[in-house]
Amino acid sequence: MGFLFFLLGLFLGCYVLGWLRVLILYLTGKRRGAMCIRVAGLFIRWDKDLYDYEQPGRMKFHSSFRLNQLHPTIVMYKRPEKSNERRGLALLVIDITLTCAFGLGFLVLEFLRAGGTSSYLIRFVSGICAGGFTLFFSLSCQSYRDYHIPEGLRAKTREMAESMAAAEKPEDIILRPFNQYEYEAATLNDKIFYLLSFYRAAEIKNDLNAMAGIVREMTRVSTVSLTDTGKFFLDGELFSYYSFRQKSPQLASQYFVRSRKNIEADMDPNGRRRLAYYCYYIVGDQEAARRFALQGMKALEVDDPRISRITKEYEEKMLRYLLSQISS
Repeated sequence: MGFLFFLLGLFLGCYVLGWLRVLILYLTGKRRGAMCIRVAGLFIRWDKDLYDYEQPGRMKFHSSFRLNQLHPTIVMYKRPEKSNERRGLALLVIDITLTCAFGLGFLVLEFLRAGGTSSYLIRFVSGICAGGFTLFFSLSCQSYRDYHIPEGLRAKTREMAESMAAAEKPEDIILRPFNQYEYEAATLNDKIFYLLSFYRAAEIKNDLNAMAGIVREMTRVSTVSLTDTGKFFLDGELFSYYSFRQKSPQLASQYFVRSRKNIEADMDPNGRRRLAYYCYYIVGDQEAARRFALQGMKALEVDDPRISRITKEYEEKMLRYLLSQISS
């Protein structure tokens, strides 16, 4: 029975404390004017839907049997905002301090239990301390990685993303090709973020050679085991590339079908534009292409802080081009 109390405490320490940390990050983020984009934990998730025109900005609930997060997380976003070293350091110090506090508490309680002082309450509190230690140790590693100055592929990804956020014209965007050693040493998550950032930068710059090179690597990475979100990110770019840049009905349809549910649900300007091009050039359905393109134009009116000015200008140009093709 004591072990069951320990497991209950372990769950509460890891999960309930995680939600408490999420609440604190939410309140501090709101205070500095940041927008909550996503909250997730275990098998549940809430995403802010800025493109729900009946209820703009509503947080939509999702649940599935697929594990979203081992511990609760929150994504807050503010534009424009560069990384704040002081805030990052403060979060790192707090996480390390709590890791040590819960670890010490667990050791003390286990020492008392080994000395003969045993009760269900001690087992329960010991479980909470073990759960808190596990949670905050994991978060300390994450906080250190976020605070630490990025190197290698992560540094290149950040540089490209920051150049896109500040760019006034396509020539201002920086493309940072990878060397194979640096790329292979990176984690899968870092590889995907790099590939997406590079592709989108190359797309706006209309660098066809760079796009072709990155698509080959996207194709290779897309064959490994990824979450639905990871597949959607890559499939969304691949089906778009084969719909227009290098027209291939077979490949465009292959990547579209694989992530069809997420692609059709993507209501931002980029998502509507890609679907419109697919319908026009691959499916040959001009009415559907017009409908999706007009939806994309409407989506451009939404104040989405995640979309940079240069990206909006590019999406508007591409949507107007397709509408002109449909009308001619």
